[in-house]
Amino acid sequence: MFLNNLDGLTSFTTVILPKQDIIIIHYIIIPINLLAPFIFIH
Repeated sequence: MFLNNLDGLTSFTTVILPKQDIIIIHYIIIPINLLAPFIFIH
């Protein structure tokens, strides 16, 4: 679920942002996507 959202978001951002910004966004979004299930469980 989270990975599918991430793939859709990255394919969307690749059109708009340069590659360097994509990498930065990945480092921000991926931890959030990994932590989100645990946050919602608690």
